[in-house]
Amino acid sequence: MEEGRADLLITEEEALNPTTALRQWLTIGLLKDYGVKKDDPLSRGRRVVKYLYTRFYSELASIAHSDGFAQLIQGALATSIALTPEQRSIIREDAFPIQRSRSMFLSSMFLLCIICEVQQYLAFNDGLLPVRILRIWEHLSVQEEIRDVYEMGYKELYDLPSVGQTP
Repeated sequence: MEEGRADLLITEEEALNPTTALRQWLTIGLLKDYGVKKDDPLSRGRRVVKYLYTRFYSELASIAHSDGFAQLIQGALATSIALTPEQRSIIREDAFPIQRSRSMFLSSMFLLCIICEVQQYLAFNDGLLPVRILRIWEHLSVQEEIRDVYEMGYKELYDLPSVGQTP
């Protein structure tokens, strides 16, 4: 027991009073504000994390936890069994591909954000990696939400004058 407590950096007081003394686990909801005073200016990275949390993570979390907001978003898919064959066909052929496409774009954007942060942290600027990152931003930025993330958090790191323009 003592060894596990030491590995997790839990003090004896926290172990004896877990409901009052234990620090809250750092979740994405806490991470966006962690260590930032209310009136402090936000760094580039913190602005991006806060925007991603507000704009995207909240929606994904509601879908994962099946709350009321998720039911509104995906209600048609969940209740399609009660619909007529024609209505199901419209959902299957029109609505579902749009939802899936948006999800794939957003997943790609999250992965690209992680790649950019790692690339910047490691200062890996040799070769064609920065150029390839720019090309991926350019292709993903046809979607306005992704273009917003690029302009907010990555434009100052990657100069991409043609972002959002069709080639």
